[in-house]
Amino acid sequence: MKKYICLFFLFSISIPVFCQDVMINGINNNRLLTWEDFTGKPDNHSLHDANTKWNLSYSYQGYTLNGDYVKIKGLKMILELDQRSSWIKPGKETVPLLKHEQGHFDIGLICLQEMTARLNNASYYKNVR
Repeated sequence: MKKYICLFFLFSISIPVFCQDVMINGINNNRLLTWEDFTGKPDNHSLHDANTKWNLSYSYQGYTLNGDYVKIKGLKMILELDQRSSWIKPGKETVPLLKHEQGHFDIGLICLQEMTARLNNASYYKNVR
């Protein structure tokens, strides 16, 4: 268990080296969610009281070639809360449910960090036939 905690700690320290953004309500701000962030129309047929949807996107500025090796330049990853698809049923706004929905958004943040690390550390080779 200590090994995983140390790896998580080291991984989270190294994350600021990569270019990544967390967008909530169109603002680059990694903060906790609030019920005001859930502006989508509730699905009254759903068994769930709330829904959190997020999207990952990326861009890059180009690449450089060094022999058969390709290096991506200017990789940028963005995690964005899809507030129009994130909803809460009226009267169901509780602190435990908000913490649960925050957990879904945190999974998006973990995916952002994992993809950024993997893409920045991957070796790419041009297609040689």
